[in-house]
Amino acid sequence: MNPATGRTTAIPVSGGPGITSGDGLELDGRVLYNVRGTGTDAVSVLLLRRTDDGWAARWAGQLTDDTLDVPSTATLAGRWLWAVNARFGVASPDTASYWITRLPARHREDDDDDHDD
Repeated sequence: MNPATGRTTAIPVSGGPGITSGDGLELDGRVLYNVRGTGTDAVSVLLLRRTDDGWAARWAGQLTDDTLDVPSTATLAGRWLWAVNARFGVASPDTASYWITRLPARHREDDDDDHDD
């Protein structure tokens, strides 16, 4: 996204099941976490690289956990990605339980041997 103009450009993704949505994005160097990128209970992990035309991404997997229940956004803190569970569709939102799920983050140094940029 260009902050000056607000213009956005799609980033092509190779590999994986394909990105179908995204509620939250978290960027850590070349690692992009896409909350609900491929389903209702997963965080897609993409590796970004510069191209002549801008950016491209490669599917690097997904983060899941039994405690994820419709994650809506996430943030990095320390060596963890913390995903907020929105709990959409619960019968009684006023009395429902809410929690944040801790997921292991992929670290920048994990990608040092990835020479595709």
